[in-house]
Amino acid sequence: MAGLKSFQERLELLIENLAGGRENRLAELLGIKPENVNKWTNRGSLPSSEQLENIASKLKINIHWLLTGEGEMTAPKTRPVGKKGAADKGAKSKKTYWGDVEVSLAEAGERLREIRGSLSLKQASEMSGAGKTAVKNSEDGLQAPDIQHLYWAAGYGHTNATWIMTGENPASERQAGEENRRYGQPITPEEREVLEMFRNAPKEAQESVRAILKIYRDVKR
Repeated sequence: MAGLKSFQERLELLIENLAGGRENRLAELLGIKPENVNKWTNRGSLPSSEQLENIASKLKINIHWLLTGEGEMTAPKTRPVGKKGAADKGAKSKKTYWGDVEVSLAEAGERLREIRGSLSLKQASEMSGAGKTAVKNSEDGLQAPDIQHLYWAAGYGHTNATWIMTGENPASERQAGEENRRYGQPITPEEREVLEMFRNAPKEAQESVRAILKIYRDVKR
């Protein structure tokens, strides 16, 4: 998955700089089992959203840097962002930070739900590789999105992770313009879902779909 290798490299940098080069020491600092760290560094696994927040909180690391490699490694002082008075009750008032921006997870969840559109939770889970419960909890503002969910949503929504998390730096107008020119009108969520399924299908299945569409086109003529 895109970004996995660089995430591993950033994790190894944390181990080297903050844990004396020892995975076991990093596990101690995070209060987790050494096997978890080993999974991330050697087996290609990715941390859950809770584990990401734990890494960022315990080590005082910028979660934006941890996910993308952009910005400063250490967590800066935060500044608030988002709609005043939004998500002011219960679990939905939970916040994290993204760069120097204090993030309302409820508002980030609204943007994730907007991107998902007409897709079911199950479909979003299958397409992103994140668990169905994790997708729902992220949309409900109960947790930060998993890496898989965030990367998928940014690509599926033709936007970027920063906009999803903060509402700043919105979706690329250039990308939307290119898409509109290509298809003649804005692509719908249903059409985007079909395209995503086609791209992920085996070559043989793609060839079968092309053959069926060609037959349909010839009949319509």
